[in-house]
Amino acid sequence: MFQPLSKEQARLEIARLVENFTHQLPDYKRGRYSETEVRIHYINPFFKALGWDVNNDNGASSAYCEVVHEAKVRVGKATKAPDYLFRLPGGQNLFFLEAKKPSVDIKDDVQPAYQVRRYGWNAKMVLSLLTDFEELAVYDCTVQPDPKDKARKARLHYLTFDEYADKFDFLWDNFSKESVLRGNLDRFVASGSNRRGKETVDRAFLDTLEQMRAALARGLAARNPRLDAEQLRFLVQMLLDRLIFLRITEDRGVEAYGDLQAVLKTKGKDGSIYKALLGRFREAQNRYNSGLFDLGKDELSAKVQLGDDVLTPLINGLYYPESPYEFSVIGADILGSAYERFLGKVIELQADGTVVIEEKPEVRKAGGVFYTPAYIVEYIVKQTVGKLCEGSSPQQVARLRIVDPACGSGSFLLGAYQFLLDWHLNYYQTHPKAALPPTLAPAGPAKKGGPAARPPGSGKALTPDGHLTTAVKKTILLNNLYGVDLDEQAVEVTKLSLLLKCLEGETSASMQQSLGLERVLPTIDQNIRVGNSLVDIDFYDGELDFAPGTERAVKPFSWRDEFADVFRQGGFDAVIGNPPYALVQDDILKKYFEGHFTVVQGRTDLYELFLEKGVNMLSTTGEMGYIIPAPILTNLYSSKARQLLINKTAIKQIISFKFPVFEDPTVHTCILILAKEKLKNEYAKNLVGIKKGVISKDALTAAFDYSSIQANLGKGAASTIDIFTGDEETAGIFTTMQKGSKLLGELCFLRQCIKTGDDKRYVKEFTENPGDPWKPTLKGRSIERYGAAESNLYMNYGPWLARNWANKTFYETEKIIVRETGSRITATLDTKHHYVLSSLYAIYLKDNNSSLSHTFLLGILNSGISTYFIKKTAFELTEGAFTKFRTNQLAKLPIPALDLKKPADQQHHDTVVAFVGQLLALHPQLRAATGATAQSQLQARIRRLDQRLDHLVYLLYGLSYAEAQVVEPGLAQRLTEAEYAVWPQA
Repeated sequence: MFQPLSKEQARLEIARLVENFTHQLPDYKRGRYSETEVRIHYINPFFKALGWDVNNDNGASSAYCEVVHEAKVRVGKATKAPDYLFRLPGGQNLFFLEAKKPSVDIKDDVQPAYQVRRYGWNAKMVLSLLTDFEELAVYDCTVQPDPKDKARKARLHYLTFDEYADKFDFLWDNFSKESVLRGNLDRFVASGSNRRGKETVDRAFLDTLEQMRAALARGLAARNPRLDAEQLRFLVQMLLDRLIFLRITEDRGVEAYGDLQAVLKTKGKDGSIYKALLGRFREAQNRYNSGLFDLGKDELSAKVQLGDDVLTPLINGLYYPESPYEFSVIGADILGSAYERFLGKVIELQADGTVVIEEKPEVRKAGGVFYTPAYIVEYIVKQTVGKLCEGSSPQQVARLRIVDPACGSGSFLLGAYQFLLDWHLNYYQTHPKAALPPTLAPAGPAKKGGPAARPPGSGKALTPDGHLTTAVKKTILLNNLYGVDLDEQAVEVTKLSLLLKCLEGETSASMQQSLGLERVLPTIDQNIRVGNSLVDIDFYDGELDFAPGTERAVKPFSWRDEFADVFRQGGFDAVIGNPPYALVQDDILKKYFEGHFTVVQGRTDLYELFLEKGVNMLSTTGEMGYIIPAPILTNLYSSKARQLLINKTAIKQIISFKFPVFEDPTVHTCILILAKEKLKNEYAKNLVGIKKGVISKDALTAAFDYSSIQANLGKGAASTIDIFTGDEETAGIFTTMQKGSKLLGELCFLRQCIKTGDDKRYVKEFTENPGDPWKPTLKGRSIERYGAAESNLYMNYGPWLARNWANKTFYETEKIIVRETGSRITATLDTKHHYVLSSLYAIYLKDNNSSLSHTFLLGILNSGISTYFIKKTAFELTEGAFTKFRTNQLAKLPIPALDLKKPADQQHHDTVVAFVGQLLALHPQLRAATGATAQSQLQARIRRLDQRLDHLVYLLYGLSYAEAQVVEPGLAQRLTEAEYAVWPQA
């Protein structure tokens, strides 16, 4: 068994290694020892001393080894895999280590430096190491490598062996396993690296994909003028997927390196490279049988022409030195991240045949495409698929049906596939005589007795070197994974990613062995389907006047017909994913959804529909995990969705985030883990794990607070699931505020304002009003309490904007505008009808509340108790400079319900309005004041008005003196005797 050394023991061990190496160095320099001997005698013991189980002495399964020794794949004279991969016990990759002979000049030789940086950058690691023990170099792998770079480029640290003892603390504090587990690795990179020249591999690969798409689209359109836009999109996607697949198989040693490039020299019968390429695809179909290369099903590809001038640079661009990519180490999640953004744009054909590539309308309105981070996928998969696998056998796991109903480029299905591969590998390594899973298992619980169909092959689950056999990997893929997406290109990418994952670890030799039995890859066309998950084929039953092409745009999909076997067994065992977040704009679809979904309420948001669809597709023992917008918990217009969760599921976990999970910081999300249990009366007793305000991805695995019970959630008229007001003191104050009050969201419309998609383009300064389509605008930074800094900003207003441009009612009215960020609520009155930007919220009264005034509401919003309320319900979810709240949180603010027919209520209303009127007048004076005395006096007047207004608002809410002191701890020090005297005494 491997036992890590203490720090002092490690110091002595490394000193011993250095002393031995000093004596042996002349022989090493003369080449008398091989690289392998250097690794065995020095490099391995060196990292073993730093606490790493380098030789897997603890006998962990290959999925959980701390240090992976890569099997080298020779391509010509090049080595195509790094020597070591260091990772955390759970499988998170940390860094590569490339080992060399002592004769290699680590300090100045360009080639090994480029090699290790290329590996690290392609695998999206923060750093990697290069060593021959005589020298050790540490490289920042977030900087894109270039073969022309000097060896010192992006090098964070360089040591020689005779410095190891003196600088042992540096080595231990940054590279020992103990220190890495404390997060020192990331801190080391952040402190030692400049930020210039950084471009992640997924973003670089996205650029490559987009360039390839543009070249193929224009080349095909030029040679084949009869193609329509849909055919062109299909051809481009299939060509891209086939080229990328074959190029990846070369770097992974499955195909001979340069095989695809060789097509450029062997033209087809008509003399074109494209015809020769089609021949290569047919050969691939014979080997893989995956559907990807099926030119019988895809008849269009063989009927078109494509010029050599397009294909030659495109294929050459996938090889060194033009290409920076090392596909042997690029993970499926990295490819998926690039493809997800790639799919946000679509090829369009103009009337004159010109090719245009533009963002899809739904992507533009959403402000971009946001790929689900790997740590979110892994967590949701472990909490759903992982729970279903606990205590099971491969025969039982083979019956699990896992689906992502909006699979996109396949991130969740890839995550589920990886989990199942690791689970099976670990199971067979610990149960070497266990029976194989059936080739095609029926869904549902395993039946006792009866023979199970065996996967074809040797009858063994593991290869001689301890990996899963191809047959087992194929069986898992076919048995367990299902997906549907509206986007045909996305479905093709999902299939491509899953097939590449299935092919991982294969070699040319293993494929030759498989070919004697069957094709290497399965056809998964029946598992991953194109269709609209939310629209069944009864869409056509209504008396609707469909425009031509409606069926192609809507793509109705019958789950029960297409996956009949699954539903015969009761439904899916796991539903996972990140459904789209967008309001439904199409009137025909709105009408359909209103008649088919119970969660529709006022407006229709896709993620709520996917929530209901997912719950309904679950088997009685199923598990569900989604990441969706956090407003689902409290939004006034999501009460029916919450009722669905409370009444039809057991909510197992709720995780809210204090940081933006996605790149867009305006998207606030939460994870919901649900179960659909057989005994509905057990729902109320279900303990719910709640994590509020998670501040980092590492905190996801921290302990839950299981004090919440399902029966305690969703109380009140709006069924809100309020996880943010934790202490009894705060809850008591909120109860007092709610007595005799109405929610702001019941009295007013609250709107997120205009998102341009590109402020630099659509927002400009003018000295005079330029007229239509330019509208006067304000940004968040323009707003102060009771005022707005005068601005000459104008917005180019029209359908080209990303969000909220179509309804002028938001803007051409008197309204309150509130800044979404800051340490407190900051609001003012807008009487000039500004078309404000998305960093502000617009609030205006509903028609039936016209007896109230915006001025009165402004006083309540800017009062201290409103900021107290929003801090407790929203600010705890965010941190730092970007502290913010959302409209759904502000909508829950109770507003004192005054009856203006009563003299006392009318007096209270008029007093608030008078105070606010003075504040609206004084704040502009303060901004204009120049003298210190004048400023001081104005500040004193404003401060006293704020205090008097706060006091009046406490009384309007009926707060006791003790409750008011909780809201304002310094109340006793500033309260006058007269103010205290009018407070209701207990």
